[in-house]
Amino acid sequence: MVSHMVHTKYKHIRLHMHIRIHGHIHIHMYLAPKRLLFIGDSLTYVNDLDQRVAFLARAAGFSEGLVIDRVVKGGAPLKKLWTKTKAKQVIKGEAAADGGARAPWDAVILQEDLPETDVESFNSFAHKFHHVIAAAGAATVLIAAWPYQRLPEFNTEAIARAHVIAAETMTLGPCCVVHVGRAWAKAAEKHPELQLYSDDQEHPALLGTALAAASVFSALWGRSASVQTTSRGAGNDQEDEDLKRLHDIAWQLSHHKP
Repeated sequence: MVSHMVHTKYKHIRLHMHIRIHGHIHIHMYLAPKRLLFIGDSLTYVNDLDQRVAFLARAAGFSEGLVIDRVVKGGAPLKKLWTKTKAKQVIKGEAAADGGARAPWDAVILQEDLPETDVESFNSFAHKFHHVIAAAGAATVLIAAWPYQRLPEFNTEAIARAHVIAAETMTLGPCCVVHVGRAWAKAAEKHPELQLYSDDQEHPALLGTALAAASVFSALWGRSASVQTTSRGAGNDQEDEDLKRLHDIAWQLSHHKP
């Protein structure tokens, strides 16, 4: 493993780079970002993924100067987020995010809903966003989400692989993949009693969002989510144990080489 600093417009980002057997480079970024923008659809805004990440960061002592906001639209793959929302204007600083925050951003998280679109469209619009994000001096973070029953064309590994391939060709600035779908698959394998999906078997239940938030936090802040934090309240031993199991999985997967 090698580590070096990348100088962006707004801050220094330490990259931990793992050389893979076939010669490609996968990048783990420990940003500890102060200003983070989420762009996504209902997989982001159901249960407020962005605010749960903010909660974890504050609980871990990163509250000073922390700003986390979002631009979201229901049923919107990246193509629609690019063409039908203010997302790119928010990245550039020409408009405010949904919660009122404005650029600059240290990192922008792109959440594609790959079962709702195809790999070609994902690649095209992920790269369009990456161009704008890099020009704004921020890092690009891709969330590889989970599959669902309504659209079974993509499984967990197909979604993950599409995101890794996209990230490997994003050369204008720092980029990494957060493997939320793989974390969900590992949690389902090790703890099948935990409900990650909501009743529609598509959107996240509270524990599903908790695992997604822990995955983002572990990947970007370089530490495990605190077992003292909970997405459903404190003081329940079983809930705390469930959260600890999910946090452990998120931490383990944040160090896994794809």
